[in-house]
Amino acid sequence: MGRKAFWVGEHLQRLLTLHIEDLELLYPQFSRQHLQTTKRYWSLKVSEIPNGGQPSELDIYPRAESARITPTRRKRAERIAKLILVYGDGQVGFRRIINPRTQEQELLPLHDEAAHNIIKQLNADLQPETTVNLGDFADFPEFSRFDPQDDHFHKTLTASMQYIHDFYAQMRADNPEAEHVEVDSNHAIRPRRMILKNLPGYYDFYRPGEEYPAGTYYSMANLEPLDIDFISGYGAAEYVYGEEYDAPPIVFKHGNHSSSTPGGTVRKEMQQNPEVNVIRGHGHKDEEVRHTTRQGWQLFYRQLGSTCLNRSNVPGYHSSISDQNRVVANQQDHQNSLLVIEDYQNGYYNINHINVMDGVAHYDGKTYDGHE
Repeated sequence: MGRKAFWVGEHLQRLLTLHIEDLELLYPQFSRQHLQTTKRYWSLKVSEIPNGGQPSELDIYPRAESARITPTRRKRAERIAKLILVYGDGQVGFRRIINPRTQEQELLPLHDEAAHNIIKQLNADLQPETTVNLGDFADFPEFSRFDPQDDHFHKTLTASMQYIHDFYAQMRADNPEAEHVEVDSNHAIRPRRMILKNLPGYYDFYRPGEEYPAGTYYSMANLEPLDIDFISGYGAAEYVYGEEYDAPPIVFKHGNHSSSTPGGTVRKEMQQNPEVNVIRGHGHKDEEVRHTTRQGWQLFYRQLGSTCLNRSNVPGYHSSISDQNRVVANQQDHQNSLLVIEDYQNGYYNINHINVMDGVAHYDGKTYDGHE
């Protein structure tokens, strides 16, 4: 497996941005010496990559480095409807598990990388005019207010922020004309809450020339150069789509309530928002109800499934850790799913639900394999 044949695309981005220790965990088939030599080789080959993401003395929290991504250069097909690609609850993060006897390390993701690859494939293939991330894309377990279950989240933050930056860089490169949106969420505000509680002097600090405070998710993942439209203000943050039509719009949001009763979450959304369509995340479980107004508009209220690993990898109420400091597998009643919405620009929407199972999805007669 030669270095010039293997180190392309996402592998090359990791090689250029991650530390040798993390690369050893991700690519055990290569020796440390090989990784060091190859990293030096490709760093020289792509020396034109800007280094504006290097931390300064004030960078108490890490920021992702700028990525250089090769676009697919596909053109948008002629069609009647505009398309909206919707996904959410990626819970990007890593567990760093260290063997106390041998000191060997593993870097295990919380997110479903194959599902995220499918999102990128759909974005490149369909060229949707809009993509909407429903939030909780970063899990931020390092800033959780809950008592820790384990010691897994040590020196994992930089890798998580770099992953998110690289994901969005590929989305922008493959579909440069689209509006790429993410709405604020309860996990995205964890860093600012932690700063306000423990380091208030750093709260609301701006790096010169930047639009977002340095301690925010947006800044830490370095999303400003990628022109990601982040709707901040969790609890009230909404991306309202289609207000220009003489019809009920779609409200995209993360969501701030949930119910254990099947369908209870979206029924509450319908009661609270009887005149608009709602698509939300937060619950990691697919739910939908519909409602027809007195004017005849057929409205939908949808909670979308997640794009994280839903076998207790994400720390939470249902996760548990063994005495051997390992995650105990427990398949939750959650789904991995995406939406492609057809917008006919008159208030008429078709919602196409896409299941993701074992890293594979099928849509419009095609197979999207997230392992490729």
